[in-house]
Amino acid sequence: MSTLPLPEQVRRDRMSQVVRCLSAPLMVWYDTPAGLCEALDRTLPRDQQRCPGTVSHGVRFFQDSTEVDAFTCAAHVGPLAATAARSPYIQAVPYRIR
Repeated sequence: MSTLPLPEQVRRDRMSQVVRCLSAPLMVWYDTPAGLCEALDRTLPRDQQRCPGTVSHGVRFFQDSTEVDAFTCAAHVGPLAATAARSPYIQAVPYRIR
């Protein structure tokens, strides 16, 4: 049983589904602790895939009527948004968290 509030569980579920549809090596870490980068780089060795960076940016993904945010560090905001570039059905807009 998750200890996350329901809105956060829903955001993470939707975010994971949208990003998984992109079939890119850079994905999101579903169970990241709050405040840490959600980027997960599957091209790295297993023990180095999760980014330990602090959240400073977001990527808003749009798929049909679904709109969901992934939260990342400065190093991963661009690469995560770029994963949507080859998809005709999913768009991504990076932004800085104030």
